[in-house]
Amino acid sequence: MSERSELTAAFDAMLLTRAWPNRAAVDDFDAWQHRRHFPELVAVPGVGRAEYYRTIETDLPQVLQGSGNRIAVYWSDTIEDLLTFLTHPGLAMAVADGSRFFPSFNELDGDIYTGNIYRLDDGLDGTACAATDGADRVWLVERYEVLPAELEEFERWLETAHVDRLLAARRIVSLRVGRAVREDLPIPYYNSRGSHVVLTDLDGDPATVGRDEELLDALADAQRWDRRLGYVRREIAQLAFGKDAGTADG
Repeated sequence: MSERSELTAAFDAMLLTRAWPNRAAVDDFDAWQHRRHFPELVAVPGVGRAEYYRTIETDLPQVLQGSGNRIAVYWSDTIEDLLTFLTHPGLAMAVADGSRFFPSFNELDGDIYTGNIYRLDDGLDGTACAATDGADRVWLVERYEVLPAELEEFERWLETAHVDRLLAARRIVSLRVGRAVREDLPIPYYNSRGSHVVLTDLDGDPATVGRDEELLDALADAQRWDRRLGYVRREIAQLAFGKDAGTADG
């Protein structure tokens, strides 16, 4: 598994957040995240690592075109640790500091900011030997909102078909599946749409993702859910920086 996969495979819970700062604000938003927000957040008890991604927005087929342009992920050992992080006054202060950017956010899925808490399955290795480190590290994020009437069928497809198809593609390094935690949430807007998430590490040049026939073939069957579910989003995202709890540098 890749460096990032080995690191995050130990975590069983995550908060995945998305934002869409407009063109005039995005550079300032990135700088604030790197210099101020992430150092403050990884000092809050309960979080083990935080990562910041820029979504790839050009030269992608429609199936890989999501919404928003920034993703931030916060990893914890357990759901209990993540809830400790979410209820700590230090998080509330950091979020309040970031609210200055809200007027410059584009609407994202009917809101200005979205987030989900996920409980994660164990990681699975793909056929790729190792992902490229640093700037070429790329993620495929799939999120599905599944209603109770379709849950059994969707779960069966996810576990017996979709995961196997993805892992068979040579670009895939590793994969994890998460299910949203929606009870007793301390922050209501971390209950956005996306009851299920599939997180896939991709190997190779991010500029070629949209032309990878194996990956597109693996996603072809998934598109039947695009027609059945009210909400499906997929993003290709490139790691900008990450920071471990208790470290000075990302």
